[in-house]
Order: sequence, then C-alpha cells, then structure tokens
Amino acid sequence: MTIPVVDLSPCFSSRIKSDDLDALAGQWDRAMSKFGFAVVVGHPVPHQQVSTLHAAIRKFFESTPSELKQMFEHGSYGSPDGGYKGLGYESVGTTWKLGTVGTDNDNKKRVAPTDIVENYVFRGLPASWKERESAKAHPVELERLAGPYVAQVLEISNVIHRLSARALGVEDLFFDQYFDSTPETEYSLRLAYYPPTAEHSLESDSIRYGAHTDYTGYTILYQDPDDQGNSNSGGLQVLVDGQWQYVQHVENGFVVNAGDLWPIWSNGRWISAVHRVTNPAKNSEYSHQSRVSIPFFTGPRGDTLVEPIVINGDKPKFQAVEANQHLQSKVKASNI
Repeated sequence: MTIPVVDLSPCFSSRIKSDDLDALAGQWDRAMSKFGFAVVVGHPVPHQQVSTLHAAIRKFFESTPSELKQMFEHGSYGSPDGGYKGLGYESVGTTWKLGTVGTDNDNKKRVAPTDIVENYVFRGLPASWKERESAKAHPVELERLAGPYVAQVLEISNVIHRLSARALGVEDLFFDQYFDSTPETEYSLRLAYYPPTAEHSLESDSIRYGAHTDYTGYTILYQDPDDQGNSNSGGLQVLVDGQWQYVQHVENGFVVNAGDLWPIWSNGRWISAVHRVTNPAKNSEYSHQSRVSIPFFTGPRGDTLVEPIVINGDKPKFQAVEANQHLQSKVKASNI
C-alpha cells in the first residue's frame, strides 16, 4: 500500500475548470481520510532551488564549528525566535497521544528516547527575519536560500487549503482567514539534520525521530532523496491500519500530511497520522551517511479557534481548540 500521489499542476493553470478542481478535491479527501498523507507533484518549486538549499543545510551542520552553531541558539526547540538546537534536546515521541485527536487523549506525557536530530528553525515569514536584533541573526547563507524557498512553498500551501475547503464543502477561500501574513502567523521552516547513526552516542534505543503526530495544520516536507523506502536506508514511515509503511522519496515531490487540527476541522473525517523517521540498518552504507529533510509547517495563526466544519445536518464530534494552546502543549512535552 503506497501513499497517494496528487498532481497539483492543473491548480497552477489559469484555465483550470471547476470540474477539475472537484476531481482534485476528491483525490485530496480520499488521501486525507485514508492516510492523512499525500505526495504532491506538479508544483512551482524549482528542483534546483530545493537541492541547493538541501546542500547548504548539510554544509551548515557538518562544517560549522559547534561553538558557532551555538551562537544561533535562541532558546528551546519551538522558541518564537527560532534558531539552532543541537543533538540531545528533543524527544518527539513524548508527544504521541498528548491531546491528539482520535487517541485516548489521556494527556499523560509518554516516555520516549532522545531523537537523533539537530534542528535549525526559521519562524514566521522571511520579511520578519530581517527585523531581528543582530544577536538573534540567522546564518547568512541559510537565510538567503530559505527566504525564496518559503515563498514558493506557500504557493503549495495556498492550493491545498483551497482543495481542502472544497473537499469539506465550504467556500474555496474559507481557510485564508486562518493562514494569513500577520505577525501572529505560525509559519515555521525547520531544517532537520540527522547525523550518521553509526556515530551517535545517545540511548541505544534512540531513532532519528520518534513516533508522533504533527501539531497543527499541514506539514509540507521535502524528504531526503536517500529514503529508498526500505529498512536498509531507513527513513520516513507512516502508520497505516496498524502497520508501518515506508514513504519512498518521489523525484520533485513533496510529502504533505495533516496535523492534529485537521481531524477537528473535518469533524473526524481526516486523519492526523502517526509517523516517524527510522534508523538505517546497522553497518549499512546509509548508517554512515547523514540525512537532511526540510519540513514547512503551515500554521494556522495562533489565535485561530479551530471548530468542526459541520454540514448536512451532522453534529460536531469535537470541542473547539485554540491553535497556539495545542501547539505549545506538545512543544513543551517534546523538549527534554
């Protein structure tokens, strides 16, 4: 069973017809209902732009002295200032089932090993990055490349929000009011670096990124090209019908998954799927290689009150949730 691939190219054409949008919205609905995941192709992000950023991320983490990277550390992971966070500070597996829609909601923090990952995070829109104090500046090369990348990925975000609205039976621009460009926006670009597993010194049961659901809206992920979809390379896995399924890298594709707020908005119709990043096989060539992925988190804006969209006389299945309150509860749990 493979994650569905959705071709968005008609959405970037001025000649698209309403029937074509309906068909794509139907594809999106089926992907989010069954998997909570889809791979999108036919987007406007140039492959060279992504690969250049990908290479720059690897260079920053592997060539920058530790003391210099720490100069960009502006607080814990999830800090409003973004910045660098080193190995040994995050355990995302602790957040699984913590206030997650569709689970037992016991609100008890799980015990999970430390993730084998370093991060660099840009919060908000690129225009706001320029306004930071010099003490909280970002690495020049990463900022230069990340800004245009975010602008391009936002075009994908806008399209999938319109497809989502159509799939859920509301006006096409319904979600625009929650995903805007105000200072309160919760856009977040995360540059994730996973060092070679053969070299790390964390817990013996640590994996690159523990099982979890994402915290808010959509995640638009550029997956590492070396994710071959098998246990030899390891990589991204999604829990489907109780079984872990590998997600193989698709050339020029982005993996998109629904976070915890989409099951509420869809009134239980869509899934916030559990996923993780596994280690490559021991002593394989991949265990001596680093892994880089680039997730972009769409928000919504922190003050958004997420309520079930109820149509055709249905009753709401969930209580309303404030986006930022839910986000902060899970970020807090993930920090060690």
